[in-house]
Amino acid sequence: MHLKIFFITLFFALFLLNCKEEDKKALQKISPELRSALLDLNKTGDKQKRITVVFKVNEDLTDLHYEVLKRKKVKIIANIGPIFTASLPAEKVIDLAKMKFIDHIQGERTFKLTPVDTSKSESQFKESKK
Repeated sequence: MHLKIFFITLFFALFLLNCKEEDKKALQKISPELRSALLDLNKTGDKQKRITVVFKVNEDLTDLHYEVLKRKKVKIIANIGPIFTASLPAEKVIDLAKMKFIDHIQGERTFKLTPVDTSKSESQFKESKK
């Protein structure tokens, strides 16, 4: 009887150890900035808040991939080749990271457009006379 309990406990411990390794690998796919933002959302209780992320895949996505993403509440916004922009609940980012076809996930970045004054740079592009 004690041997049976020992093997059940050992199996359960190995199962938990394996899950933690999977979680570690998934966390490595998430950028540090996004991890920090997710922790902040977790502290404030906004885990259901939809966020926008950019992720890179390591294979062409099939209809099955898209179905799995849809079930995980991932809404694809756009893609250019293997780079996808998507919206999903913050609590689902770790589920996305656990998917084998995902290489990296980072939070949305905002870019500022700065006007370029071409009149000042014209002199730099004048043809040199030979």
